[in-house]
Amino acid sequence: MAKTLVGLYDTFTDAQQVVQELEKSGFSRHNISLAAHSAEDVKNQHVDYIYAEKMSSTDKGRELINVLTDYGVPQNEADAYAEGVRRGGALVLVKATEGETDRGLAIMKQLRLVDIDQRLEEWRQEGWNRFDPDAEPYAVADVTRERERYSKRMTDEGEVTIPVVEEELTVGKREVERDRIRIHTYVEEQQVAEDVRLREDRVTVERHPVNRPATEADLDTFREETMEFTETAEEAVVSRRARVVEEVTVQRDVAEHTETVHDTVRRTHVDVDHEAVPSATNRRAFETYDADFRQHYNTTFASSGATYNDYEPAYRYGYTLGHDERYRGRDWAAVEADARRDWETRHQGTWEQFKDAIRHGWTHVRA
Repeated sequence: MAKTLVGLYDTFTDAQQVVQELEKSGFSRHNISLAAHSAEDVKNQHVDYIYAEKMSSTDKGRELINVLTDYGVPQNEADAYAEGVRRGGALVLVKATEGETDRGLAIMKQLRLVDIDQRLEEWRQEGWNRFDPDAEPYAVADVTRERERYSKRMTDEGEVTIPVVEEELTVGKREVERDRIRIHTYVEEQQVAEDVRLREDRVTVERHPVNRPATEADLDTFREETMEFTETAEEAVVSRRARVVEEVTVQRDVAEHTETVHDTVRRTHVDVDHEAVPSATNRRAFETYDADFRQHYNTTFASSGATYNDYEPAYRYGYTLGHDERYRGRDWAAVEADARRDWETRHQGTWEQFKDAIRHGWTHVRA
């Protein structure tokens, strides 16, 4: 059964590209029709564009309404599509077979297909009730404004702050609309011919002169009598019987699946460095520990191939940690995570190599 696919687009460019894609996909140009706001839009197109010319004539859309309803489009939808064309849109109509329907719908949805139900709701909120075939088509300025109305994207500007926050990932679910399928049916008539053999029965009367003596059988008929013979003939009787040859079933399948959502969450870390100014009585200079640090290097790291100068920054960092008031009264297990993060920001990937020297410096200073 043939079906009609109807799609409204805000610009003729989108509709034109849809037509080209349909032709590339194998649809015959004779089965594609295009209605636009102006006949100039569809000039030199290889599809049926008579509806565009009539949209700008005195009929002002009546012909388009008739075409749509003839295609099987309901009256209220035909009004909506005609109004869309009057406001500067372009309409693509495709006659598709059962096997072409899905492919045609997929192509028509590729390029900003107008959601006609949503558009109708917007128009009704503005006071529009139904298509008026006597209304003037939109002028160029009105068409431009109408198209910009649906393509404009609003952005809000506000105050930008940088708060100290931690994100938490919350996964929910909501129901959203996917594709909307419309199926239009209409009746086509076609001429058929069947051969049938008919019989005719004819009565023929012939007279033959004879001269013979009458027999007793002949004498029995020697009385008044009327005899009737009826001619018969067969004639063709035409009857039609409707049969269901195919059924189109539309069903909704509901399925559930588990989807793992991967995302990242952020957390703002604020490190506040308090640098105390020690007095000469409670903080010894780094140089006073130099002999001990060198002895520890000689017994622990001398065979590693690195010099004391390579390890001296690690001992100095442990020395600094030992005097940091933030870690007063805390053991190394509580200090190590912060120390590693701070060290890696300046010496990426070297913590494992120098952590023993840092800990020795921290422990020795605290002792």
